[in-house]
Amino acid sequence: LTLTVLGGLLVELYGRDPSNYPKVDPIAHDDETRLAHLLDKIAQHHTDRLGLLRVVSCCRVPAPTEMLAQMLDEKEVDVRVKLAALHKWHLLTFAPDAGTADVHALIRKYFLGKLKDGVACHVQVQIARWFGEQPLPEYPQTLDDVAPLRIAVEHAIEAGDPDLATDYLHGTRVGHFNTLSGWLDGFGYLAVDAELYGHVIRQYERLIAEEGRRELRNDLASAYNNRGNALADQGKLADAVADFDRAIEIYDTLVEQEGRRELRNDLARAYNNRGNALGHQGKLAEAVADYDRAIEIRETLVEKEGRRELRNDLASAHNNRGGALYLQGKLADAVADYDRAIELYETLVEKEGRRELQNDMAGAYNNRGGALEAQGKLADAVADYERAIELYETLVEKEGRRE
Repeated sequence: LTLTVLGGLLVELYGRDPSNYPKVDPIAHDDETRLAHLLDKIAQHHTDRLGLLRVVSCCRVPAPTEMLAQMLDEKEVDVRVKLAALHKWHLLTFAPDAGTADVHALIRKYFLGKLKDGVACHVQVQIARWFGEQPLPEYPQTLDDVAPLRIAVEHAIEAGDPDLATDYLHGTRVGHFNTLSGWLDGFGYLAVDAELYGHVIRQYERLIAEEGRRELRNDLASAYNNRGNALADQGKLADAVADFDRAIEIYDTLVEQEGRRELRNDLARAYNNRGNALGHQGKLAEAVADYDRAIEIRETLVEKEGRRELRNDLASAHNNRGGALYLQGKLADAVADYDRAIELYETLVEKEGRRELQNDMAGAYNNRGGALEAQGKLADAVADYERAIELYETLVEKEGRRE
């Protein structure tokens, strides 16, 4: 790489007189040090292009020229001219048709090493925000379709800003899904989702342990809960339960010991999710106990405190407990839970227009149909199956919900 850079630069930068060339000792330095020595010499003479190289080096993917121009407050045509020159000198690769620039890993390492941590983090946050603002297809179908959001998450993590990363994982609607995380899970990219949350968890753990940022414990618990869901969907149930254990431990401390009552539904969510994982492990009694706790908390919030926006969460917990009771052979109790779930979903979907919950309602009808069938109530079971099919047909055929 050093020889390639030298070949492109010597005449271009220093003329044809060899006495002007930078002195590089090929014996006294290892390869990486030799390259750094050469780049030091170049930097002394061409400071006008260092800003561009630094931004490209901070970008984990080929950097779009539109983004570079915006971040450097320059015209895109001028940025392209500079990139073409740097490409000619072998300091980066520039693809004019694609409108992107990238650097060799060792050159990236050099320029990142010259930046103070705060400066690098600031640049990476800017990159994250640019990608996070890019439009997505209305109905993304592939990982490439959601690449801008995924890149935004990765740069926010790199910048040491787990809050921003979580915003992009959970704060942006993607197609029919509420979040990028939901889309990744829905389309089977579970390992990607778990990996991203793993990075977020490490950043939160670092900030809490090293900087005393105890106010981030709620966010840490949320990240554990979300990674637990991704792990559970991959079938890594023991790892998922461990994450839910950690989330519940943190939430329980915040709610019960520190009076953070606004986090009670988050605690209920973690109990509900752990119940799901335990149920898949065949630990039905433990699963039912977790669902009991989730329902107890949510019934209080919905019925006693008027938190009507949590009725969907309450319906989900009843539906899940119904499944565990069904597997235990407690069919009447299972049907009672499905009745409650359907009652809540019907109100939300049919009376209040919450059509995004149609799939959940269809699942509850399908589940109750199974329990009624097991009880020998075949006519009632068929009626429930027909209602579920009607809802699914609408979602798949009329609304294009291929997932």
